Amino acid sequence: MAGVRYTPPKRLPLAARKYNKSQICEDDNLQRIQFAISGILRPLDVLAHMLLPLVPSEDVGRVYSAMNDTRLLILNAAGVASEQRTNIMPKSR
Repeated sequence: MAGVRYTPPKRLPLAARKYNKSQICEDDNLQRIQFAISGILRPLDVLAHMLLPLVPSEDVGRVYSAMNDTRLLILNAAGVASEQRTNIMPKSR
């Protein structure tokens, strides 16, 4: 994990020119949330890999299904943050 780097997408130049100070602050906050969410997935994958030899074979499907559901919820949260960043853009009139 030490070598893994994730950088959330930067603000589009077109959007940056149109944002007011409040919108820039909101976008920066959402970008930090995206970064924090991205940090959850790698340890979850490592945990899944570590559990494989420890979980009885009859329970593997159930355990990995729960981990996959958790992963999907995390990805959904990241998607919501991306959607909110898109929604900050002022609408053209």
